Amino acid sequence: MKKALIIILVLASIQVFAQTDGISYQAVIIGPNNQELPGVDAEGNILPDATIALRFTIIDSNNQLEYQEIQTTNTDQYGRINLLIGEVDPDSFAEISWDGTNKDLKVEIDFNGGSNFVDMSREKLTFLPYAYHRNITATGTLTVDDATFLNGELTVQGPTNLNSTLDVNNNNTTNLSGELNVEGVTSLNNSLEVAGTTVLNDSMYVSNQANSRMSGNLTVEGELNALGTTTFEDLVVNGTTALRGVTTIDTTTTILGQVTIKPTLEEMNNTGLDSDYTKYPLLVEGSDQGIAIKVESSRGTENNYISFWDNTGTN
Repeated sequence: MKKALIIILVLASIQVFAQTDGISYQAVIIGPNNQELPGVDAEGNILPDATIALRFTIIDSNNQLEYQEIQTTNTDQYGRINLLIGEVDPDSFAEISWDGTNKDLKVEIDFNGGSNFVDMSREKLTFLPYAYHRNITATGTLTVDDATFLNGELTVQGPTNLNSTLDVNNNNTTNLSGELNVEGVTSLNNSLEVAGTTVLNDSMYVSNQANSRMSGNLTVEGELNALGTTTFEDLVVNGTTALRGVTTIDTTTTILGQVTIKPTLEEMNNTGLDSDYTKYPLLVEGSDQGIAIKVESSRGTENNYISFWDNTGTN
């Protein structure tokens, strides 16, 4: 008798079934043999309560096999089957690259235990079957109107534009291996740790009388203006330095340039205060000795250790 294979194929979107990703496949199986009735052969009868084997093959746009599995199942009383393509080998199924290129689903059937498959259908998969798949390539714009949750890594090869706030929650670390350019105000509510070189092309303000501490060397190529209390454990000055507040230097200090002490307190300019210790611009304390001066070469009459100038410019 003539073998007739009639299939009703339904491909739904990928679903999760028993923690397995796959393609939902439903069909009504028509028996391969005509049903014999008295005086006539009736064609197109369903195949109820029978054991069959199905071989599913996903073929890529180059006609190469990308995934294949065999499932053995039983039809119900109406000849129906309901299977999930991918649950036989979920690891291999998860490696399918849904990159937008054409893919075909080929279905073969065997009515005799899985050793003699015959072609049943080959249809194009005309939709992206799994929105949560790990390998999805989108060549156009992706617009998401609601929240987006990424449970794995996000890798962006091109520029990323954020038109709203970026929040990194749960004390997670943010690592930037390249440059960070910030055109607007930057507010840091906690500590800032910089492991490499820090270049400031404009002013740096430390407000609210907060302390600034540097355990390493501070190199200032331009002017340094300190308006508040400044404490140096080791100070080397190569350029102009203006310290307008109270300054404490705890260790040896080397100043390579000229030093000018010019108090701006009005009371220091008054006369008749030579007996007031606190009115002198330069105070030397903490030692039994005073000021020592050492010249680079031998001493002579041309050496002036202390000179005085008045408004006329003479000494």
